Amino acid sequence: MTDSDSAQGGGRSGADQERFYVQGDKHHIFQAWGKDDETAALPTLKDAFVFAAAVGYANGRRVPFAGRRQHVGFWRAFTAQEDVPLFQALAIAETGDPAVVADTGRILAIVEQYANGGIDIMDTYRRGDRDATVVALAALVSEAGDARPIVVARSLDQS
Repeated sequence: MTDSDSAQGGGRSGADQERFYVQGDKHHIFQAWGKDDETAALPTLKDAFVFAAAVGYANGRRVPFAGRRQHVGFWRAFTAQEDVPLFQALAIAETGDPAVVADTGRILAIVEQYANGGIDIMDTYRRGDRDATVVALAALVSEAGDARPIVVARSLDQS
């Protein structure tokens, strides 16, 4: 856990607890990976953010923002069935504290940093067309397959 997420809400206040951000100078990379056109691997920037967070976690790359942040969406954009449980698992694995799931701001602070690290890895894959993008995506998934799994330890009181 870093100092930036050790405080309640990851140091976020009010409405900021419901917003998610990317590093300003990396916004274009998220857009390149997630937009509705024939070259993007993922349908939306939100999907690129989720994928980048998974890649960042799998490769142990949690990178705090340097410079300005770019607001790109709200917590409600994430799916309750897929995105939110992944984020909660990442936050629990990072903090070792299952209670973190009650703190959206803290979860987002952690996930944003993994997405920030993951997008750097994704940026090394240059894509000129959709087929090349699919190959790059498969390579990222393959590389991450050998990386660290999400393991959440739970102690059971056997008294």
